[in-house]
This record gives sequence, C-alpha cells and structure tokens, in this order.
Amino acid sequence: MPGDVIAVEAGDVVPADARVLDGYGLRTDESGLTGESVPAGKGSGAVPAHAPLAARSSLPHAGSPVLAGEGRAVVAATGAASELGQLGSLAARRPRYP
Repeated sequence: MPGDVIAVEAGDVVPADARVLDGYGLRTDESGLTGESVPAGKGSGAVPAHAPLAARSSLPHAGSPVLAGEGRAVVAATGAASELGQLGSLAARRPRYP
C-alpha cells in the first residue's frame, strides 16, 4: 500500500515503486525499465519531480532486483500505478498486426 515502509536487501526484488528513506550501498538492476546496462545506485537524496526514469536515484522501481546493499523505503505506487504497471498497460494497448 502507498505509505507503507518496506525493507529491501541484496537478493530481493523491489515489490513497489518507492522512495528511499535510508540505504547502504543499495544498487538495483533497472535495465528492464530504463535499458541501462549498469546497476543503479539508490540513496535518499532529492530528485527533481520531472527527472527522467533513469535519473531517479532515490526511487527504486517495482520488479527491479536488488543487486547490492540494503535500505528502507516508503511505497509510492503499486500495481498499475507503478512504472512497471504503466509499461505493461502500454504494451497491452499496442496494436496487434496479423
């Protein structure tokens, strides 16, 4: 639920889009969302509201494996409201060709 606090560590998959409260060496694999080939470092620093997806350094995203470190974060979006959910919605609306 948005507002819940979650704890993640290496080996976990981030369950929802969240904002990092505190993290220690936290790195996630967001290649499925951003196409970036290197792990994304995550910390509690502020990020501009309209920052590109790959530049959101304080926001681990749903479905992203945690590769290193640990941290706590507050859930910002779940399900269809998450970045992964929005990507799924876009794919579902894609026209199908015979």
